[in-house]
Amino acid sequence: MLEHIGSYQLQREEVGEALTSYRQAIDVAGSMLNLARLANIYHGLASGCLRVGESRTALDYFDRAVHFSRTAHDVRGEVSVNLARLENDFGDLLIRVGRWERAEEMICAALDHFAACEIEVGRAVALLSMGDLRAQQGRLDEALQWTNQAIELADRLGETVSLALGYQQLGEQWMAMGDVDRFEASFSRAFEILGALPEAQAESLARYRRVRDAQTAQQVGG
Repeated sequence: MLEHIGSYQLQREEVGEALTSYRQAIDVAGSMLNLARLANIYHGLASGCLRVGESRTALDYFDRAVHFSRTAHDVRGEVSVNLARLENDFGDLLIRVGRWERAEEMICAALDHFAACEIEVGRAVALLSMGDLRAQQGRLDEALQWTNQAIELADRLGETVSLALGYQQLGEQWMAMGDVDRFEASFSRAFEILGALPEAQAESLARYRRVRDAQTAQQVGG
């Protein structure tokens, strides 16, 4: 029950309360928790810590979550989509902290597990992660390929948020390649997709301004 409460609170952005609920779940259940449940709780703890800026703690919790989840799946002899999503979330954080080799390992594992489950829902997010990783590595041609794959899949499945995130990421990559027109076109498409989601549209606009302002500052500095 406490685990479910924590997940609900995290969805409502009640991060402090969610972290308390997850920790209480571990304390109350103790050794009674199974591996899959422990993985879910540590995943929630990692996500909560990340939202309050505790990246190092989040990395530790993600590592534990992946360990518990992989062990659980080894015991059962099957893979679930939850493991794939967990690996991708971990990979995304690893990109942010510059641990690219480990990030690639996690994202590749996530894509493999999505394929093993034969589930496409949510896979676009992992494709976006790989596109982001390649962009961070300066491999922009590959980054464009991964991001376009994500856009195509999200469009086919009707995953509105992932589709918009894909166009935002594509815009960033075009800007990195010096193509301002395609940058503008990509973000315009993202704004259009998010027309009925004002909060997400505001986040997209903020991302657009960050990229544009960073480019302007670079030109002035150069």
